[in-house]
Amino acid sequence: RDWNGAALLLERPDLKGDPRALAMLAVARLERGETTGAVGPARRAYALQRSNGGMARVLAQALRMSGGSASEAQALLAKAERLSPTRLAQR
Repeated sequence: RDWNGAALLLERPDLKGDPRALAMLAVARLERGETTGAVGPARRAYALQRSNGGMARVLAQALRMSGGSASEAQALLAKAERLSPTRLAQR
């Protein structure tokens, strides 16, 4: 996968209010090893869609990989499981 190209496309200013684009940007940055750079877009995506388990899961992963708050990441994973249990069960 071309995570560099994906990140470049997803960093467009017109996508800054799109929660899915922000979550995908966070994932692209995580895949590129930019763990701390992934937290910002993941937080914005989650703030825009707090009831979306995928957004909670992306933020939790960004926090875990960047050395952020383990308790916050755990709470987000628990919320993601409540919101979309089948998707987490498949992992």
